[in-house]
Amino acid sequence: MTTWHFNGGYTILYAADGRIRARMRNFVFAEHTVQEGDPSILAEFRTMFDRLGPEDYRGKRSAAFAFIEASTGMGIEAEWLDVEDAPVIILDNWNEV
Repeated sequence: MTTWHFNGGYTILYAADGRIRARMRNFVFAEHTVQEGDPSILAEFRTMFDRLGPEDYRGKRSAAFAFIEASTGMGIEAEWLDVEDAPVIILDNWNEV
């Protein structure tokens, strides 16, 4: 199973085969961003992210959703985000679960 996770803590995370493969914490705050794992997994996100201004917080959050949607082929519904402090997890092979 493969999951993409983006939450209100401004962390984008990719996990596969029971392990976290890549994670970027605090991505909306450029000076505090911490990237862990395989950098190639989040390379396209990093490219999108680097094109935005340092205080374009909305743009950075939007880039995270756009990257997950492009990576999985699944759209994220706005109402999924209405629950405070709830993670958004996308299973990109959901029909196999």
